[in-house]
Amino acid sequence: MRLYFILLVLMVSGCQLSQKGDPTIGKRIYEEGILADGSPLEAMGEGGHSMKGAIVSCAKCHRKSGFGSFEGSVYVPPITADYLFKDQVKKRADMLRSLYQEEFTNRHWAKIRQQGTRPAYTEESLAKAITMGKSINGDKFDPIMPKYNLDEENLYHLISYLHSLENHSAEGLSQDSIHFAVIIASDSDPISEALFRQMIDTYVKWKNASVDAQLIRAKESPNYKDGFYDTYKKWNIRYWRLEGHPESWYPQLKSRYKQQAIFAILSGLSEDEWAPVHQFAEKQRIPVFFPFTNWPVAQEEDYNLYFSEGFKGKMQSLANFLSYDKRPRIQVVTDNNALKRERNTLQQFSQLKEYTLEEYLKAKALHAQDQNVILWLTESQLAGIEWPKLIHPNTTFILPQTDDIPEGLSTYSVLSISPFTLPEGRIARNYRVKAWMRSRGIAIEDEALQLNTYFALSVVDFSLAHLVGHYSREYLIERVEHETENNLNPGIYPSLSLGPGQRFASKGNYILAHQKDKDVVVLGRY
Repeated sequence: MRLYFILLVLMVSGCQLSQKGDPTIGKRIYEEGILADGSPLEAMGEGGHSMKGAIVSCAKCHRKSGFGSFEGSVYVPPITADYLFKDQVKKRADMLRSLYQEEFTNRHWAKIRQQGTRPAYTEESLAKAITMGKSINGDKFDPIMPKYNLDEENLYHLISYLHSLENHSAEGLSQDSIHFAVIIASDSDPISEALFRQMIDTYVKWKNASVDAQLIRAKESPNYKDGFYDTYKKWNIRYWRLEGHPESWYPQLKSRYKQQAIFAILSGLSEDEWAPVHQFAEKQRIPVFFPFTNWPVAQEEDYNLYFSEGFKGKMQSLANFLSYDKRPRIQVVTDNNALKRERNTLQQFSQLKEYTLEEYLKAKALHAQDQNVILWLTESQLAGIEWPKLIHPNTTFILPQTDDIPEGLSTYSVLSISPFTLPEGRIARNYRVKAWMRSRGIAIEDEALQLNTYFALSVVDFSLAHLVGHYSREYLIERVEHETENNLNPGIYPSLSLGPGQRFASKGNYILAHQKDKDVVVLGRY
């Protein structure tokens, strides 16, 4: 009864809900299912079942971008401002975007293709649709769409926020170009940086040549491709080099962005830190796609997407592996600060007794034990050690930093940790990318860096094509989430996948066993 009274008041008064509403509160209703007073959003689902909170938030199905999604084989339509508050007409570009993303049943395929026209929603008719589950044409919504129990105040807030969805142009776009930044930290290895930039420059040159070709064809075929003409944009890459200590990076990023706004950050290189870039991107709402860093920010926020959890993820995998091995475990360290951050990361997951290298080499009682010995030593330190002759033959040495086995340990079981597929498993699926590289004169010198760079570029490229001109940063992230596991060239990871809200595409790491003159053996993925 209260619902009908609210709708009657709205229709009689002819008031503008969006002018009275607070879009900040509306965003919380939309994304989190929390009403103005902090209580949970309530709705009635199929069959009259009552539901509350985040499970019935609009973003759960329509996503944060408002561009909709696919729930199983159910098509969830967009609810952006342009879609809701304008007359709906059939557009070939949007039809293509909807149809060629998922496998549908014949029923749903027909439903999308047969969508009719409808007048623009008014705020009053939209309030009725939200609360009563009927479109402006009087058609019932799909049963998956709940009927919301919203009072007048919260309807004001929600509809005010819906007016803001895609009701502005994202920064970093011009009429014919889309602007990206690539982050290069000053501590990056020069050889890695050269290979990284070579892959990006070559890909962008190839990409832009294809855009030129598409624009020519579109002009020659206006009756076929005129709806797609505005979707073809060249890539403009700017390399943002960050100098000095990471504490100074944030102001550098702000200054660069002020000089030239970008749509997204396409990968990056940093030997040590990444947090300042992560924080800048979250604050500015700029997507960051698959940077190369050992230290991604562990918190899964909105705008930063990573290959993996980096070194922290490796230490978690090592701790999981060791939890199944009941032998004693120690770690051997240098007497300085080298690898201190890495050692402390492992200590978060597994408490270990610690010895300096000098103490371990002299401790005969330790050598007699069958145990796991984690070596926090640099490659040069490992190469220069004369290992005691009386170490227990079943002792297992673990090298968290490298898989280059020093000669003195070649008769023992030596373990390393890797997120990557073994070389023999990479050949078939990476053939196409390697052929692409050879045809452009690019030598394969760092397979992990080069093939993963190609993956980052290609998954963003393919996802942009699916936007069909709707350049929303949030929508691009949602498409990358979807396309990551479908990409034909997943770098050298065994598998990459992202679900809604997930930000680390690779899950787990291989524990590898190395022995002299024997093949590397995979002990498991943890």
